[in-house]
Amino acid sequence: MENRQRKLCLMGDPGVGKTTIAACLDPRARNRTGVSLYRWSHAGHEFILWDSGGCSALDTLGQAFLAGADGYVLVADPSRPDSIDMARQLLRHAFELVGRRPSLLLFNRFDTAAPGAANADWPPEVQVAVVQANTGSGVVEAFADLAKRTLAA
Repeated sequence: MENRQRKLCLMGDPGVGKTTIAACLDPRARNRTGVSLYRWSHAGHEFILWDSGGCSALDTLGQAFLAGADGYVLVADPSRPDSIDMARQLLRHAFELVGRRPSLLLFNRFDTAAPGAANADWPPEVQVAVVQANTGSGVVEAFADLAKRTLAA
């Protein structure tokens, strides 16, 4: 079996916690604006996380950002319905540009809000998880599941 780096693209509105999530997986991560790359290893495989940082979600979501992606990670704040709508739009755009891939939707809880009905009606490629990026709660487990699905694809 080929052991190559896998590319995961982190997408979502600015301020939903993408870079903080990357920092849970790669302690070298720093809060920055612009596309940044982070490394994460799982079960002997290396993953490169492409983070659009604080940039506008649609501005950075081009073919160069998505090219060669093995999986998509969408991040939304469950207390902000607009960020959930943006995640849907970004996923649809990624599917159209480069195709369907195993995907993960992370509801990053900044407070006690639960995602509720926002879980419904996502394509079968999308696994939904609730995390808390500022404490790291649930992040590694959610990415481990995505890694397993990405390696099996």
